Order: sequence, then C-alpha cells, then structure tokens
Amino acid sequence: MQWSDEKNAGFSTADPDDLVRPVVSDEAFGPGAVNVADQRADPDSLLNWTSRLVRTRGEFPELSRGDCTVLDADHPAVFAHASSLDGDSIVAVHNLDDETATVTLALNADPTPVFGDARFEPDGDDLHVSLGPYGYCWFRP
Repeated sequence: MQWSDEKNAGFSTADPDDLVRPVVSDEAFGPGAVNVADQRADPDSLLNWTSRLVRTRGEFPELSRGDCTVLDADHPAVFAHASSLDGDSIVAVHNLDDETATVTLALNADPTPVFGDARFEPDGDDLHVSLGPYGYCWFRP
C-alpha cells in the first residue's frame, strides 16, 4: 500500500524515472485512492480494521494457543469454534455466505462481544446468533 498521495506515493523523493518499480497509476488503486495516510484517518478503513483484528487476537491467547473445539452450527455456511486455555474461553462464529444467517449454538451463555458485529439472543441452554453476509463475531461465553 502506498504511504501517501504525494510524489512517488510517499516512498521516495527520487525522480519517478529512477525508481526500481513504477508507482501504481491505476485510478482505483493508485496513491490518490488508497494510501496509509488516508486509511489511518478513517476509523472504518481496512487498515484500521486489520489493526483492531491483530490487536484483539493478541489480547486473547486462547485463539492461537488454546484447545479448539468445532461447534455444531445448524447452518451449512457457518463455521463456529470455541478455544480454551487456562480456564479462559472464546467462541468465534463466521458466516461464509453472502446471505444473512442465524444459527443456534448449544451454549448456555450471555455473551460478551469481543470482535465483530452480530446479534445474540440467549434462549435457555441455547444461544441464537445472527450474522450478516460474511459476518463474524468473537465473544466470551
């Protein structure tokens, strides 16, 4: 990704003909359209989303080092799993479809959202999770 919309995408002050590789000049992907400086200022940018994802994953070691259990999600396009480490656990639910999906998980939980955007509805021993197209959520059960 380009650093800025300045000369040579902010990488160099050299003459553009002296660069080893040319700067992307495509209108949709060039430095005027996509660059770090603009994305840092936009809280909804891909750069900031990725930064939040990496930071959140680092805060929950059970995601990377915990024991993983695949959960039964009653929708063919939804992948759900729980990861546990040293008594802490986190559940991740991912909708791999381009349509909204609601799944029922056999979790007696009042979830605490950690990452993502989903609606939760506890119902006795079950938890109903509603995810938008390609939606995802991580939560503490």
